[in-house]
Amino acid sequence: EKFHGRIGRVEFIALVAALIAINAFAIDIILPGLQDIGQALGEADENRRQLIIHAYMMGFGIMQLVFGPLADRFGRRIPLLAGMAVYVLAAASAFIVTDFNALLVLRALQGAGAAATMVISIALVRDLFAGDEMAKTLSLVFMVMMASPIFAPGLGQFLLSIMPWQGLFGFMAAFGAIV
Repeated sequence: EKFHGRIGRVEFIALVAALIAINAFAIDIILPGLQDIGQALGEADENRRQLIIHAYMMGFGIMQLVFGPLADRFGRRIPLLAGMAVYVLAAASAFIVTDFNALLVLRALQGAGAAATMVISIALVRDLFAGDEMAKTLSLVFMVMMASPIFAPGLGQFLLSIMPWQGLFGFMAAFGAIV
């Protein structure tokens, strides 16, 4: 069954779930590599290495307040694609970064871009569904969101076993580009 003439309902739910999963992967896939990243970029303070997560969350949290009104004003597509482009470019740039502070800036930008995925994907569901149908759709989407943090650290550890830490950022950029 086609959904609004473009994609089927299953494909729509998969797309929205993937958009939301981007955030969980960006946060949790990096956890096994924090020490390697810090060492490679010359950050001696092990506690400061955790700022990689904090920087992402700051960009993510702040920009949700911006992407909501942008999506209401300009439609869902343009802000979503802009956010995804920022996310992918920041992750790809982090692949080649050589300075820890520069990585923190890129992670904040990556989080800022990812904010569009969370805000707009929920708005899309609310735009297209109402009542029980909206509740069913959101529960399926949130199920994926809840499962992502379970699998992401294991995936990160696997990636680190076959490639250097930069591969984590390459994976995030590739996954974002595919979505």
